[in-house]
Amino acid sequence: VPDPFYPLQVGAEPRRASEAQTNCSCPSEVVDEETGAWLANLPLEISLPIIAILVAFSGLFSGLTLGLMGLDLLGLQIVQRGGNPELAEYAAKIAPLRDNGNMLLCTLLLG
Repeated sequence: VPDPFYPLQVGAEPRRASEAQTNCSCPSEVVDEETGAWLANLPLEISLPIIAILVAFSGLFSGLTLGLMGLDLLGLQIVQRGGNPELAEYAAKIAPLRDNGNMLLCTLLLG
């Protein structure tokens, strides 16, 4: 019986594609025979921009989650009624998003 934690063992050799589990739903030509990695033959010119875009989106959604979920409804109402008309306008735009906090959180986490 193969050890399910085989790749996590110190000094363990990486598994070959032939040793990988057979329930892979990807085509066999996509798996690199030496490393067993999926899409290992993707050119560097394509993979680097994809990685950069995904990291940027990750940072964007993390920042939006922290920024929008950190605002409380009472604070937004105070700013809406405050003396600064520019901030009141911004708070009025954000308040409908923050009113439905569960939907906002799910949207940001799925993004």
